[in-house]
Amino acid sequence: MLARAVLSGRRWKAPLILNVNVPTGRPKGIRLTRLGRRMYQDHVIRRTSPRKQRYYWINGGEARVPPGRGSDGEALARGFVSITPLGLDQTGGGLAEGKWRSFLEDLERLW
Repeated sequence: MLARAVLSGRRWKAPLILNVNVPTGRPKGIRLTRLGRRMYQDHVIRRTSPRKQRYYWINGGEARVPPGRGSDGEALARGFVSITPLGLDQTGGGLAEGKWRSFLEDLERLW
């Protein structure tokens, strides 16, 4: 049903990703939500691929999801399917401004 609606030819203003979460059991309905916070207990393991390339496996176990009002976590906790539209450009606003400017300049000097 969701895929059919997305592929129906509707044009979105900007490219986006739909983050869809489905609760265990029979859903009570669907909620359009915002992305909630996840709290992980991060554990990072350094590994080597079969091609001898180093990579890092990040595993935090079960994430704790505080059910913020209108969030995907709240919808799931209440038994609803949550649909959260996400933009493709995840650049932080003002990243190169203020305190970040000096950080970036330091990185450039070290490079």
